[in-house]
Amino acid sequence: GRAVVASSMSAGSYLLPPIVCNFQLQHPEGLVEVVISNPQAALDSARTGACDFSVLIISPDQITTGLTVEPLWDEPLLLMSAPNSRWIGDTARREEISKLPFISTSNSAVMYQLEEGQLRYNGIPSRKIVLYLGHPEAQKEAVRQDVGVCFFTLSAVEENLKRGDMRWVNTPDLNLSIPLYILHRDDK
Repeated sequence: GRAVVASSMSAGSYLLPPIVCNFQLQHPEGLVEVVISNPQAALDSARTGACDFSVLIISPDQITTGLTVEPLWDEPLLLMSAPNSRWIGDTARREEISKLPFISTSNSAVMYQLEEGQLRYNGIPSRKIVLYLGHPEAQKEAVRQDVGVCFFTLSAVEENLKRGDMRWVNTPDLNLSIPLYILHRDDK
């Protein structure tokens, strides 16, 4: 058969491709289409029936009425820097984080809202954002050029960590993660 999966950017760019490719190799007669967009668009696609299901992050203020929402897992959220960053060493304590220059996504985006919520929960009321970029790949480029630091899900930076073109900054007094969900219409 055929399935359409709507996805938020990080999940669709880094998590779903190996899963979908493995499925395709095992079921060559099937056809899967992955539509990558922002979390709100992926949620709306499930709501309208434009897709069979969505894999995404959800902010607490998003309305999921009429949708079956199931948690998949929590994606670790890592603070990343350039390998020899001028801004931070290998470890960052809570009091240092609010002073660092951050690259982030737009302040209306779900990821931004979730990051801010995680920081407040961990006792960090604000941070200094120096650049907004709308996709993880653009954010990675800014981090590699040492414009600032950025939070990424582990799945988004695994290859960068293997290559050594970005560095994970240990945040020992913070517990940061972003929940990932699968959802579909109640009647599908």
